[in-house]
Amino acid sequence: MLDNIILIITDKLLTRYFKVNGEHVFDDVIATLVTIIIIIIIIIIIIIIIIIIIIIIIIIIIIIIIIIIIIIIIIIIIIIITIIIIIIIIIIIIILLLLLFIFFFFIIIIIIIFIIKKIIIIDNITIFSFTRISSLVINTVIAITIII
Repeated sequence: MLDNIILIITDKLLTRYFKVNGEHVFDDVIATLVTIIIIIIIIIIIIIIIIIIIIIIIIIIIIIIIIIIIIIIIIIIIIIITIIIIIIIIIIIIILLLLLFIFFFFIIIIIIIFIIKKIIIIDNITIFSFTRISSLVINTVIAITIII
């Protein structure tokens, strides 16, 4: 099939240029050269198509690799942000526990003061100052709890 196409093309090319006494001269050497040239052109076209396909495949692979790297970077950033948020939450919980401990500590002190007040009469000023401090601590703990 390919030989027939090549021969037809070759014949059309040669009929224009090779005529002796009005008759077509079709030399085997010239036909072979033209056939080789046509085959070389076809091979070059096939090689160019293969190179273009390989370049497209390489570009697609590079794009896929870049997308995978971007996804990995996003996952790492999300993990780091999550760890930071967990650490902040743990610190807030520790602070709240410390405030709760201080709150209970002041309540125990106030209870002890009231017990002592029952036994021994103490100045109103001393009791008032302790009550005021404990009230401040209670309000602080409540405010922080509401904020969180």
